[in-house]
Amino acid sequence: MSENGFKTFFRMGLVLLAMVLLLTPANLCAEQEGIDSDDMPCNTYIWDITGNYDTPLFEDCEMTMTLVQDGKGKITGSGDGICEMYIDDDDEGFWVWIDYEFDVKGKVTQKKGIGVVKLNVKIAGMAEVDIEDLTDLKFRAKQRLAALINPDTLTFDGVVKSSGCIQKVGCGKEVFENYSADLPIGMDGSWFLATNNIDDDGKKIMGESTLILANGNQLAMTAKGRINARKGEAKVKFSGVKTDPGAKGSSIMATVDEDENVLKMKGKVLGQQIGCK
Repeated sequence: MSENGFKTFFRMGLVLLAMVLLLTPANLCAEQEGIDSDDMPCNTYIWDITGNYDTPLFEDCEMTMTLVQDGKGKITGSGDGICEMYIDDDDEGFWVWIDYEFDVKGKVTQKKGIGVVKLNVKIAGMAEVDIEDLTDLKFRAKQRLAALINPDTLTFDGVVKSSGCIQKVGCGKEVFENYSADLPIGMDGSWFLATNNIDDDGKKIMGESTLILANGNQLAMTAKGRINARKGEAKVKFSGVKTDPGAKGSSIMATVDEDENVLKMKGKVLGQQIGCK
């Protein structure tokens, strides 16, 4: 293969590779060259669960939380709410009103291609009970969620465990075995790696690219690699730009052959291990 021929092949392979590494809504990718994750030889989902979710605190008390996922897959969130519950004890039932705030910490990972979501929630507030002299009572609670992302139903499904105490009243806990939440609109785990400005000198590859997630979020990446004309393939490493908070810490290593096929790919994006061998 001539040098110019290989350069032509590689540029086209890189374009394909870029598509493989990044999936985006059709309107974002329509005018870009790259590789679609759907063309990969294995499933390579990348999940961004940033969005709003409802989770049960107790049977008659539901929280709405806003979650934000960063470039390392870490999740943070917060919120507040008012809860009204009827508690039926052994003698006589009573109503409880709780005004609370909460903070969320968690992480999204992947194990053998399956997305895993884990959240820990700390809740604090004040409670009032419709029993004489029981007002301004401290309320403390915690919640744990463990779920798996289902790429077929586009939900994450798992178990929610809650426990809490109301000052002078008592403590309780509940387990919700069949929790399920819809992923944000547009998030199906697919991605597209678009090549914006990549060049080579016949041996080395360098430039910039953009990793586009299914929900439209874009991660700025740099590209560096080498061409092996003897083997008829090129190896490229895409690294998240450090000044881009969403991309920092993400990287993808890919090998492309002269027929524009991605031979190998491995990496870590948004804290999730992805790859095809």
